[in-house]
Amino acid sequence: TGVIQGYEDGTFRPNQLVNRAEAVKIIFEPLFETFEDATENPFPDVSTDLWFAKYVKKAKDNGVVSGDGDTGNFAGARDVNHVEYLKMLLLAYSIDVSAYENPTTTIYNDVTDLTQWFIKYLYYASETNLINSDAQNNVYPGKSLTRAEVAEITFRLISNVEGGERQLLLSKSEAQMVRVLQFLQNNDI
Repeated sequence: TGVIQGYEDGTFRPNQLVNRAEAVKIIFEPLFETFEDATENPFPDVSTDLWFAKYVKKAKDNGVVSGDGDTGNFAGARDVNHVEYLKMLLLAYSIDVSAYENPTTTIYNDVTDLTQWFIKYLYYASETNLINSDAQNNVYPGKSLTRAEVAEITFRLISNVEGGERQLLLSKSEAQMVRVLQFLQNNDI
């Protein structure tokens, strides 16, 4: 889909971490054909002359990002973590995650507090096969994402959206099969 480009030297650099500015561009590039230049700073730390200002403006205008509560900054150079990326991606695509707001059971070993702000995004992503846990059933919600991980998550969501209800049901079924296989592998019948 041309969402993530390679570098001028012809490499993709799959293990390179993605920062928040790059994440916003990756998310919004396939959604809009044009981007107006920012005429005023969208955030105190995002001036109009920065390459990513127009993407941050679009994300802010669409309610996908807001400034840090203490400073009001966007922090574009900071690595994007797993749950931040999921939240931005799902909000940008207007995915309804309300059914996942109050889960009653934990599904990952490293996510036991079900009151955390990101639970509904993480659980939606899990159920629709946007993400998978590792062999120990961990998803590392605060982990910084690589270009390869961002590309895979984004591709899976776009496939679900473009594939409609049938693709979404297939993705949900696949996620359930992966979870069952993990339980069997860990002798957790």
